[in-house]
Amino acid sequence: MPHPDRGEVWLADLGIAAKIRPCLVLSIPPDPQDRMLVTVTKLESEGLHVSCNNGDSLWIAAAVREADGRPKFSEDACCLIWKSPRWVAVFPAGGLFTYEIPGSLPELIALIATVYANYRRRGGSLKEAISQVVTDAEHYPIDRSPAHV
Repeated sequence: MPHPDRGEVWLADLGIAAKIRPCLVLSIPPDPQDRMLVTVTKLESEGLHVSCNNGDSLWIAAAVREADGRPKFSEDACCLIWKSPRWVAVFPAGGLFTYEIPGSLPELIALIATVYANYRRRGGSLKEAISQVVTDAEHYPIDRSPAHV
């Protein structure tokens, strides 16, 4: 499928008098990487710590601490990863298991914000907060042990 660029002129059937007409492309759908800024802003406005790992993933946590001046450490971190053709939220599920929940970027941003709000409000583990927010959470665990990776 062709991908138009902003400023190009394309011929298109606009349904007007059954004619094909030239059309100027003013806007194009954003790439997943273009949405990172909006995602970071939304999650940080919820009081979460967000770090961009690369153009395709974010590291998100409610509480962060420095370990002897080394990189940030958190026991309640999750990731938001672009796995073409979709986004996946990855939460810890205990041991070497993770919950991997696919969805659209707006759905997953809302899910992450809700999980962490529940986690802060009720206490307990992030796994418990996920099971209280995600319907059928038991359908999403993935075994990350070396034998299964």
